Amino acid sequence: MLAILTDDERAVMVLCCAQGLLHGGASEVTGFPVGAVKSHISRGKDKIRQAVFSGGRSTCVIPCPRTTTVVLVLAMAAVPGFTIAIQPAC
Repeated sequence: MLAILTDDERAVMVLCCAQGLLHGGASEVTGFPVGAVKSHISRGKDKIRQAVFSGGRSTCVIPCPRTTTVVLVLAMAAVPGFTIAIQPAC
């Protein structure tokens, strides 16, 4: 799932969504302005949302979840009527 993101989007999404940094903290770590951090997050969320919802699906099955992927997908799935099924760890 993270492979669809650019390196910059992935870095910022992991810092903010998986590690819990605020935009300012991610800005300090990456050297991006806060506005760029927000843009990377927005574009990353849009890409993940499009990938998850492609084909009109209303369910996403994560077969062998990695913590970062699960956190990012859960962050994106706050959509009414959408279900995420996470299978047990491999």
